[in-house]
Amino acid sequence: MSLREAAQNCIDWLHRQAKGALEAEVYLSRGEERGIERRDGKLDGIQQAVSEGVGLRLLSGGRMGFACAGGATLETVQRLYGEIFEQLSHLEADAHKELAQPQPDPGDQSLGQSLWDAALFSEGWDSITTKLEKHYRDIQDFEF
Repeated sequence: MSLREAAQNCIDWLHRQAKGALEAEVYLSRGEERGIERRDGKLDGIQQAVSEGVGLRLLSGGRMGFACAGGATLETVQRLYGEIFEQLSHLEADAHKELAQPQPDPGDQSLGQSLWDAALFSEGWDSITTKLEKHYRDIQDFEF
């Protein structure tokens, strides 16, 4: 499931829970990292890591609670919701507490021109290694 779909599932579930008496802010994150290590021109190691996390903030009657956990699933959000909601009544109310309002996303015009290469996460290791070797040779041939 894409992160956008997971976020929408969480938002839909939170809307059903809130019923107008509760505000919620949910943050889902997913990251992927791949790396190749070379030593003396030879492959020395391959690494791959994926991380996911979620943060949830609830506001009700001037009381605000927050919790975060690993995993970006609806089940994680539901668990955090239960933990936060249970504590809200024990927090001191503050009439000035409010959640930030969403702003339109201006987009990132420079992302397409950055070092980001989506192929690094969709191509096999052999293809990536070949690209990196070419890049390394190009750098070696460059004269300052």
